[in-house]
Amino acid sequence: MRHHITVQQGTASVDSYGKRTYTWSTLQDVWADIKAVRWAEGMTADQRKASATHSFVIRNPNVVVAYGSDDSDVITPKHRIVFGNRTFEILGVVDPDGRGRYQVIDAREVV
Repeated sequence: MRHHITVQQGTASVDSYGKRTYTWSTLQDVWADIKAVRWAEGMTADQRKASATHSFVIRNPNVVVAYGSDDSDVITPKHRIVFGNRTFEILGVVDPDGRGRYQVIDAREVV
């Protein structure tokens, strides 16, 4: 794991015009392997469908993966990744071997 990334969580608020805005804060700084992956974007049934642009592999016992939990230390698609000056929207998180040793995060770069 040779790249330093930051996992951020957003806090939603509504401005005076009724628009929802997010303030991002650091959930955790971790080391990761990063791979650019093939991706495609298109429309199906009037919905935009996109696949990942990058895959991040992290190994950190302090970060857990679970869906449907309110635990603040859980990485979900509600979070984002910052790598240098680049920002990535998390599309999915899996624990590939089910042992909690590492997680694979598929993400799309926000441009």
